[in-house]
Amino acid sequence: MTTADPQPAPFLSNTPARPWDRRLGIAIVLLSLVAFAVAMPYSHVAWPSVPAFIPAYEAALVLNDLITAVLLLSQFRQLRAPSLLMLGTAYFYDALVVGAHALSFPGVFAPAGLIGGNEQTTPWLYVFWHAVFPIFVIAYAAVAHSRRDRAIDPARVGSAVAIGIATAFVLAGGSSLLATLGIEHLPALIQANDYGKVGRRFAWLFWLATLFAPGFLWYRTRARTVLDLWLLVVSITWLLDVLLSTVIANVRFDFGWYAGRIFGLMAASFVLGALLMETGNLYGRLIRSIEEARARAEALAQSQEQLRHAQKMEAMGQLTGGVAHDFNNLLTVIVGNLDMIARYADDPERVRRLTAAAQRAASRGGKLTHQLLVFARRQLLRPETVNANRLLLDFEGLIRRAVGETITLDLELYPALDPVRIDPMQFEAAMLNLVINARDAMLGGGHILVQTGNRVLGPDAVAAEPETRPGTYAVITVKDTGAGIPAALLDKVFEPFFTTKDVGKGSGLGLSQVYGFVKESGGHVRIDSAEGAGTTVELWLPRSAERPAAEPVEAVVSHMPLRAATGAEVVLVVEDDEEVGALASESLRELGYQTLVAHDAAEALTLLGESDRRIDILFSDIVMPGGMNGVQLAIEARRTRPALKVLLTSGYTADALSDEHGVIDVAGTSLLRKPYRAEDLAAQLSVVLGGRS
Repeated sequence: MTTADPQPAPFLSNTPARPWDRRLGIAIVLLSLVAFAVAMPYSHVAWPSVPAFIPAYEAALVLNDLITAVLLLSQFRQLRAPSLLMLGTAYFYDALVVGAHALSFPGVFAPAGLIGGNEQTTPWLYVFWHAVFPIFVIAYAAVAHSRRDRAIDPARVGSAVAIGIATAFVLAGGSSLLATLGIEHLPALIQANDYGKVGRRFAWLFWLATLFAPGFLWYRTRARTVLDLWLLVVSITWLLDVLLSTVIANVRFDFGWYAGRIFGLMAASFVLGALLMETGNLYGRLIRSIEEARARAEALAQSQEQLRHAQKMEAMGQLTGGVAHDFNNLLTVIVGNLDMIARYADDPERVRRLTAAAQRAASRGGKLTHQLLVFARRQLLRPETVNANRLLLDFEGLIRRAVGETITLDLELYPALDPVRIDPMQFEAAMLNLVINARDAMLGGGHILVQTGNRVLGPDAVAAEPETRPGTYAVITVKDTGAGIPAALLDKVFEPFFTTKDVGKGSGLGLSQVYGFVKESGGHVRIDSAEGAGTTVELWLPRSAERPAAEPVEAVVSHMPLRAATGAEVVLVVEDDEEVGALASESLRELGYQTLVAHDAAEALTLLGESDRRIDILFSDIVMPGGMNGVQLAIEARRTRPALKVLLTSGYTADALSDEHGVIDVAGTSLLRKPYRAEDLAAQLSVVLGGRS
C-alpha cells in the first residue's frame, strides 16, 4: 500500500475558477465598461480642484497594495511558486511608488511636493507606476502554470521573499531617483495641469504594456484559477483607468481625471477582496476542521471504550463455561448440606458440620462473584504501585478456571520482583487474554508457564528497538507449547480485530488490549513464536520507585456475641427482595434489634416521616427499583433525621458502585457487601453505633 502525496492547501492561486466566479468577473467587467462608456463623454468637464483627494485616494491605494502584497507573499511561503513571488513583488512595488507619487504631487503637502524634482516628477512617477505593474503581470502570465513555476526549495523561501521585497525597493527607489534627481534628463510630460499635448508623445511607454497585459494574461492562463480570473479583471479595469486618466482626459481635476482614479482604486481592490474572502473561507474551513476533529476524537474515545468493553465481554465469554461449572459445584455443596440438615435436624453435631461446609461453599461463591464483578467493571486506566506477583497469586484461581482441566498451568514467580505502577484490573485482563490465547493454541492439551523476573534494558538494546527506553523492568512472561504463529503474521498480532482463529471463535481484540495496556503503562511487549514450537509473550513494565501500597487487612470477627444490641434500637430494613429482607429482619432480631421493613425508598421515607416512630438505623440495599437508590435514600433521610445511622449493603463491589450508582462519602455511613453472615452484620452495626456491642 502506497501513501498518496498530500494535496496542497486550497488557495486562490491553485483553486480552479468556478462558473460562479467567472460569471461574477464578467459582470464586474461589463459594469466597468458601462461606467466607462457613461463617463467618457464627460471626461473633459472641469471639476473643482480638491488637493485633499490625492492623499486620501493614494493612501487607500497604498494600504490596499501593501495588504495584497503581504497576503500574496504569505501564499508564496506556503506554495513556494515563483509566479506568486512576482505578483507579491509587483504589489509591494506599487505601494512604494504610489506613496512617492503622493508625496511629489504639487500643492498637497508642499507647493512643489516633498521629494524634490520639478513639475515633471509627478507625471513621470505616474508613468513608472502604470508601466511596471503591467510588466510584472505579463511576467506572471508567462511563468504561471508552467514548468518554470515549480515549487522552490523550502530552505530558500525566506531568502526569496527577501529578494522580492528588495527588488520592489530597488525599482521604486530607482523610479523615484530618476523622477527627481534625473528629471532634467527626461522629456516633459505636462505643461501647467495639461498633459494632453505633450504627454501623448510618450504615452506608449506604459499604454502599450497596459493594453498588452490583459490580452497576454488571457492567452496564457485562460483564467484557469481564481487568482488568474481576478488578475484579469484588475488588468482590464487598470486599462480603463489609463484610458480615462491619460488618453481621453487632458487636464488634472477634470471629470475624466477623477473617474480614472476611481477605476484605479477599484483595480487595486479586486485581488485584495478575493484574498480577504479566501481568508474568511480558510478560517471557516479551519473551524469546521476543528469541529470535525473534535467529533472524530469523541468518536474515537467512544470506539476505544467500546473496544475495552468488547475485550471484557470476549474474556467473560471465555470464562462462562468454567465459572458455571464452579458455581454448580458450589450450589451442589450448599443444597446437599441444607438437605442433610433438614433430614438430620435432631443431630446437633452433624448439623454444625453440615452448616460449616455450606458456609465455606457460600464464601467461595462470594469470592468468585466479587472477582467477576471487579473484572467485568468498565473503567479507565487507574494506575497504582503494586507487586505483580501478588496480583497473579490473587488472580490464579480465575486463570486456572479459564484454561480448563486439559492444560497444565505453572507459576514461577521471582520473589524479589520489582514493583510496577499499573492498573491492577487492566493487568488481570491482559493476563487473562494471554492465557486464553495460549489455551486456544493447544486444542489437545499442553503446558502454560507464567514467569516473572527483573531485567535491565541497556542503550544497545534500545538502539535495536527504537520504541523502548533504557531502564529496569519487571518482566512477566507467558509461554505455551501450542501451534505457534507463522513468522509472516507476527507483525500483525497486536492489530485490533486481527485473529488467526476460525470465524466465530475470536474477535481479535485480546492481544490489542494487552498491547494498549502495556504501552499506556510506559512499557513494551515482545512476542516470539515459531510454527510448531509454541509462543512466548513478554510484558516489560517499568520499575516503579514507589513502594506498593500495604495489603488491606480484613477485619476478623472473633466470635462476637449474637445479641449485640440493648434491645431498644430500631432498625429500618429496606430491601426489594422479600426473602432477603425477611432473612435480614430475622438476623437483626436475633441480634437484639427491633425491626421495621420497607420494600422501596418511597415506603421507607413514609415510615421515616412519622415523627413519633423511633428509628435508630437505616439498613438499606443500594440498588433498588422505583427511581431512588439506597445512597439517595440515605441523603434524603438525613434531611428529616440528621442523627440517623446508615448501613448500606450491596452485591456490587464498592468501586463499581462508586462509578455506576453514585456512592459518595456520607458521614456515619458504612457498606456491608453481600453475601454476609450474622457475625458480619453484627460487626458493621457495632461500627455504625460507635463501637457499642
